[in-house]
Amino acid sequence: ASTVAAAVPSLSDLFLGLNLGGNVGETSKLMIIIGMVYLIFRRVINPKIPLLFILTTTLVTGFYSGFNFDFMMSHALTGTLFFGATFMATDYSSGALTPEGKTVFAIGAGLLTGFFRIAFTYPGGVGFAILIMNALAPVIDQKLMPKIYGHKKRPAVIYNRQGKN
Repeated sequence: ASTVAAAVPSLSDLFLGLNLGGNVGETSKLMIIIGMVYLIFRRVINPKIPLLFILTTTLVTGFYSGFNFDFMMSHALTGTLFFGATFMATDYSSGALTPEGKTVFAIGAGLLTGFFRIAFTYPGGVGFAILIMNALAPVIDQKLMPKIYGHKKRPAVIYNRQGKN
């Protein structure tokens, strides 16, 4: 069903983390956004990944609900979507490395999260989506690695995570 259950707190309570039980990292979206902005300004994370991840998940739930605003936003503001998009999907060691790969990684994780939440009514799909995309990251990077100028093919060897052949 594409309606919000009466037991779900108001959108403002979900955003601010008021009157909610749960882990600190998933209750206050405002604090997570402050942390995200700090990490973006310090150039620790690429803003493309968390923003595309959250936007894609919200759009998937929006398409499913006929763009019911309350349904979309309740899916965006519940669970670990903001936390996972900010602190887990941006991990250097397991995410995509190429600029195009980061875009595919974030959109793929958002699509999977939306699918898990709708098809399986499972709000914890964020972790599974990130794990699946982490497993696919080397393949994504290999297919999207830029060609070396003057060559017709992409390099056969991808540098490992430490930067060595």
